[in-house]
Amino acid sequence: MSAELGSLLVRAAEELSPIDGLDDARLSRVVRTVRRRRVRRHAVESATGVAVASVVGTAVWAGLRLAPAPQPATPPVTSEPTVSPTPSATPTPTPTPSPTPTSAPTYLPVPATFGQPASEPVTDAILSSATEGWSLVVDQPTYYVGSTGAGVSGTPALYLLSPTADRYRLVDLPNGPTVRVSQLQHWKAGDRRALVEVYVGTTGDDGEFQFTGTAPRWIDLLTGQMTDVVSPGQASRWVGIDSTGSTVWQDKDGFYVVAPDGTTRMFLVWFDGRPRWDPTRSWYGSANLLQNWATAKQMIVSQPAGGSCMVVTWLDASSPVVSCSDGTGASVLRRTTTVVAAEGADTILPADALFADPDLASARDLSLLPDGRLVGIAGVDGVWGVYIMTTSGQTTLLHDLSEQDEGEGGFSSLTVAGDVVYVIDAVGLTAHDVSTGRSVELASIPTESGAPYGLGEILWVSGTQSWIPGTSY
Repeated sequence: MSAELGSLLVRAAEELSPIDGLDDARLSRVVRTVRRRRVRRHAVESATGVAVASVVGTAVWAGLRLAPAPQPATPPVTSEPTVSPTPSATPTPTPTPSPTPTSAPTYLPVPATFGQPASEPVTDAILSSATEGWSLVVDQPTYYVGSTGAGVSGTPALYLLSPTADRYRLVDLPNGPTVRVSQLQHWKAGDRRALVEVYVGTTGDDGEFQFTGTAPRWIDLLTGQMTDVVSPGQASRWVGIDSTGSTVWQDKDGFYVVAPDGTTRMFLVWFDGRPRWDPTRSWYGSANLLQNWATAKQMIVSQPAGGSCMVVTWLDASSPVVSCSDGTGASVLRRTTTVVAAEGADTILPADALFADPDLASARDLSLLPDGRLVGIAGVDGVWGVYIMTTSGQTTLLHDLSEQDEGEGGFSSLTVAGDVVYVIDAVGLTAHDVSTGRSVELASIPTESGAPYGLGEILWVSGTQSWIPGTSY
């Protein structure tokens, strides 16, 4: 998801990028890290047994050291004493040639497209033909200049990506002085508009952007024009959009659902922590309480003594899976049984472990595939990766994460849209189509040299800033 990608990029950049300039030790460490990951990267078997090339992403990348070539030293000038004969006449002086001035090297201005990946112009036909499996991505290449430690960000641009990584340029995005796009939120594949979140603010006395808040906006993908999203009240916080096309908002008392026709319903929900919701099933809530705004049905998740359980996915429309912690930090995925109440809310009771294998029982980012199998991040026989799983315990490695220096999958996350599993890891974004076995690298790596622009050595920090898959709703 977009927020996960943004969080990944920030955390990865904090790990790999310099804080106070690029000294030799820091730059060497980053380059070694990236080179080691590239060497260790190898092919893995896909869900259908087809070997797939491993990912080279764009989340974090170190550029090569671009030290200028040494200039040859100017040879010393030596002279031999010359004995001149006594002149019989006054000689005419020979003019001394003027030295030819050496011209200083000139550099071109750094273009706004520096670091942007190659793309083709989009057309109405290409955009309208996009289906589930296509996605949107915002690229804003960012790098540090080695000689000064200064950080530089280019112009953010929005692109359309096909399932085979064809890239079509849509529009440049606003980056100030009063509005900046922070992340992509939602896009129904084929639609001309998408939902984005923007930072809003004012221009300070120093001319810099002064942040005042965030707001959702619709953006026209062909013109870049933005329009406000109708909210049910000033106090409401934007949450998302569900499979019916309704927008969802939250305030301190509960949440509001605004249907496409403008009809608004309000549901009282007590929140205890970060809200969780399933847009495809219209369930929304927290660790303790879920509510279906389509039916107004509530479900209370029973909490064990000294621990906690929360819904993480669904086996079907009525069978949630919960992740339960015993208070020690360990968690176990469990099936559930539902006690139907005659009045009031149903109760979700944690039952037996979903997997007999303890490695799978602690998998994270668990999601359901259309064919009924599950996919999640786990360590199987000591190998961390994204695995396709069956409830009987059979596993297939889809994406190898063992190269992640952070361990246990590092910052990695996954998103499922139809038959495609999108995997974000510390170095990139890859799409795995489990129905065909095809795996495609979706994000490009800035590789341009800074030398033609007088930048010397540069360190590429990021390229892709935000991404969302197209949905069917």
